Amino acid sequence: MGYPTGQVDTVALGKVGAAVQQSSAKFSRAFGAHAGQVGAVGALQGWGTGDVLAEAEHAWSTFVGNLAAQVNAHGTSLSQSAKEYAAADRDAAGRIAAARQSAPGLPK
Repeated sequence: MGYPTGQVDTVALGKVGAAVQQSSAKFSRAFGAHAGQVGAVGALQGWGTGDVLAEAEHAWSTFVGNLAAQVNAHGTSLSQSAKEYAAADRDAAGRIAAARQSAPGLPK
């Protein structure tokens, strides 16, 4: 009974990581272009609802900023994982090639 083997498509993983990072950047730009534009906040200044609305807008902006940062970090991790998988594959291939050269009787 053998063990299942896993394979990672490092090129695809790198592309997914880059796409996630790009989507986070686009989202941040789109949100940033309209952040702070809740018009009623200024109009209701001094009223209880104005204060609550200002707090809600601040909380929402903070949440969205954190979300964008988390998505970007996830994309960065995916891209870094792809690089590390590829490096591990290259290192293993190098060790196998070196072993074959030092022991000529090994199958190729």
